[in-house]
Parts: sequence; structure tokens; C-alpha cells
Amino acid sequence: MTHNPSIHTLCPRKKHASLRCHARRAAAAVELAVCLPVIVVLVFGALEGANIMFCRQAMVEAAYEACKHASRPDGTSTQANTLATDILRARRINAANITLTPANVASAAPGQEVAVRITVSSNTRTYTGLGLFNGRTIDVSAKMQKE
Repeated sequence: MTHNPSIHTLCPRKKHASLRCHARRAAAAVELAVCLPVIVVLVFGALEGANIMFCRQAMVEAAYEACKHASRPDGTSTQANTLATDILRARRINAANITLTPANVASAAPGQEVAVRITVSSNTRTYTGLGLFNGRTIDVSAKMQKE
């Protein structure tokens, strides 16, 4: 039988082997207790941040598509608002405020600027409830000239 020197690297002496192994386990438990909360907060913070970025990107797309529709010669405010609401609902964003300028885009003259602004409270967009982004408003807008 050959002797494997790596077996007793943490506990080289059999007499004190049990004490050293228990001390190492205790140190590992303390390290875990210190590091685990930090890791958990980082993971959940990354999830919340990604969720906010997803929400903002969906809002940018909805504002662009609504503005593009409103700036057409036959575009109306109602159709643009419905289009933006449908895009946002498809991405599970239900509490959005959509504002068109001018309010009646059908009466806008060709060349006049048409703007769509969408705002969502970040309080409604949390998955974990940690409140990392509470109290903030996500605000996007798109502007085009009426055709």
C-alpha cells in the first residue's frame, strides 16, 4: 500500500487532525456567512437592472412605432395610442402613461413635429421587491415630422 501525501494536507498530524479540520470548517462557514449576502444582493440587483433595461427597451420600441404611425398622413392619435399600448402589453407593461404632441395628430400640418412620450414608474416593474429602483420614473420619447 502506497502512502498518498495529499490526503492529510489540511491535517498533517493525526493527533490534532480533528481540531484543524473542525477549525477549517468553521472558517469556511464564517466566510460563507459573510459572502453569501453580498452575492445574493448582486444577483438580485442584476435581475432588477436587467428588468429595468428590458422595460426601457420595450418603451423605446413602443414610442418609435407609435410616433411612426402618428406621423403618417392618415395616422390618428387613437391608432398611435392603441399601437403603443398593444406593444407594451405584449411585454407585460400595463401601467404606462402615453402622451402624444400634438394631442390630435390628424390635424397636424405636414412638416410639423409629432412626439410620443411614454413614462412608467419603476415601482411597478420589480420582480424581487428589493426596491433598488423604487421612486424612479422611466421616461422615453420619440419625435418625427408629419408627412
